Amino acid sequence: MSEYESADYMGTSNEEFHIEDENYYQTTTIDPGAPTPRIRRKNTIGRRLRTELRKTKFGVFLLNNYKLLWRITQNITLSSIVFLALLGTITAAISIGIDYFIINLSRARDKFSSLTPFFASNYLLFIIYSTTFALLSASCVHLISPHSVGSGIPEMKSILSGVIMNRFLGFRCGIAKALGLVAAYAAGLSVGKEGPLVHIASCVAYQVMRLPIFNSIQRSDFMRNNMLAAACAAGMAATFGAPFGGVLFSIEVTATYYPVGNLWRSIFTTLFGSLLFYLLNNPITTKFPPLPYDPYEYLLFILLGVICGALGALFNRVVNQIVLVRSRPKLRESRYLIVALVAMVTSCLAFPMDPLLKQSNGEVTNILFDTSPLPTRRPLLSLFIFVVARFILTAITVVLPISCGLFTPVYAVGAGVGRFMGEFVHLFVDTAVRPGGYAVVGAASLASGCTRTLSTAVILFELTGQLNYMVPVMIATVVATAVGNLFNLSIYDTIMKLRGLPYLSTIKPTAKTYNKTAQDIMRKDIQYIAVDSSLKSIVEGTKSTTHFSYPVVNDSTNMTLIGSVSRGQVEIVCEEYKRIASEKGEDAMSENVKPNFLFDRNLFLKIDDEERSQILLVDPAPFYINYLTPLTKIYFLFSMLGMSHAWVTKRGKLVGVVTK
Repeated sequence: MSEYESADYMGTSNEEFHIEDENYYQTTTIDPGAPTPRIRRKNTIGRRLRTELRKTKFGVFLLNNYKLLWRITQNITLSSIVFLALLGTITAAISIGIDYFIINLSRARDKFSSLTPFFASNYLLFIIYSTTFALLSASCVHLISPHSVGSGIPEMKSILSGVIMNRFLGFRCGIAKALGLVAAYAAGLSVGKEGPLVHIASCVAYQVMRLPIFNSIQRSDFMRNNMLAAACAAGMAATFGAPFGGVLFSIEVTATYYPVGNLWRSIFTTLFGSLLFYLLNNPITTKFPPLPYDPYEYLLFILLGVICGALGALFNRVVNQIVLVRSRPKLRESRYLIVALVAMVTSCLAFPMDPLLKQSNGEVTNILFDTSPLPTRRPLLSLFIFVVARFILTAITVVLPISCGLFTPVYAVGAGVGRFMGEFVHLFVDTAVRPGGYAVVGAASLASGCTRTLSTAVILFELTGQLNYMVPVMIATVVATAVGNLFNLSIYDTIMKLRGLPYLSTIKPTAKTYNKTAQDIMRKDIQYIAVDSSLKSIVEGTKSTTHFSYPVVNDSTNMTLIGSVSRGQVEIVCEEYKRIASEKGEDAMSENVKPNFLFDRNLFLKIDDEERSQILLVDPAPFYINYLTPLTKIYFLFSMLGMSHAWVTKRGKLVGVVTK
């Protein structure tokens, strides 16, 4: 953690309450020249209520602590409800606005590519339009905010696990994410919007928290993380209008352990967002006839789950290799050239070839889900071309330096795989088979095989409004997830590993794992601050490291851990001492200059700002573990508490640190 702050759930309030006294209402002489005083009426109901409350111990407790109770209600419960409703509404409004621009820009692309009566010129116009918007998407990331690149879900998983990445939640980052996403869709690239919307919703939550009315949420690390977790659910739900599926998906992809007490917050904000989404958007509905499959088809659904699980693992492997190739210095500098080439290839394949490739992911999914025949003469060939081309293009596109998601295109590819299997069975095995049902099962299972989540089935149920394929979808998603786990990590964990984001990988249940302790995995070369340290040694130590906090020991000999101090606090105090020394004409880097330490936070807040900048506020209760603590217990603590590091002590003495 960068700072060890005590959670202040009280906040502040401008409301003042007082119990009226009967003598207050005595008749007084009023000066005619004075302003008319406000007449205060007797509150007989309130007096009776107070009289009844004094008869019980609980009532006396309420009367004696009504200020405290009011502040808690106003600053935590009420502000949380208002915050969640505002978050869900804003996220849904942003999603609807993004859809509006995407639809209109896609229509403009179709009109722009049909200005002339010649196929070749229209073909060229289509490529120019797509390439231009692809370059605009890359420019949004490169010029506005580099932190807006990619999906955003891996970074949110790191943030919710305790990693501090404030720039990732900035206003510029959210704007760049939205603009880059619209431009990528307008270019016709194979991207999704679920990850970017999760990121945008988190940016909205972080910015709304900074409003004065939500100070109590901003000051509390616990409440802030809970609201960011709710924002992830709101962003996922705003993508499809699936509140419960969005909540479950956000839990699966961002949390190792999830506090059940935060579940109502996520559901509350997604319900607000989904309500606005359904009022202003046309939800996708797909109608299937009752009992559309026979019992023997369960074997085919299991086989489809195995195929999609293997394809999901293959997709993750391909993405991993493409990222390694792109990490080369020459390719890293050619960001615009690579984006332009991918956009040109995508547009070249989409314009003249099969009609399925020209459709967007949402449109092609609706076509594949439909029970009517496909709009092509050779359905198997068209589906094979679509699956292969969209699979490769999606794997290449999601690693480009643009704002993009991957759930929707993978979902569409899975629908193509399922439809291909359904058409094959329909033509060569049983004409009573409905290929559209296989597309539904394939979409959910390939998404599960790629992301290793089971909530994709719930999203599909909410998206289509149908439960006829509930059992086949659940069977296929479980099988696909199990098959994918046999080969590699999920796509989000793969990206986290490639980008070097801190995360907790799953511990393998081996004998060596259970025998390891903190002393086996800790780092011994740590930078610490002693109470008798000079300003010079502190400055030199902080320059050589990038740690968020430093342990404080009593002296360099005994090394007894007595607290920790944040890096930001150290930098402020060092700069202030340098300023004071320069004004006096003294050398601040002298060994005689030593900063002051303070261990009482309440006393620190009472000090003037000028004096406060000269004192290092020490957290007297940092999180530390014994050097013999088992690795399994350390993993549990890091997962549950969202810690980024823990100090290791031996008989009270600092001996190392364990980091995520």
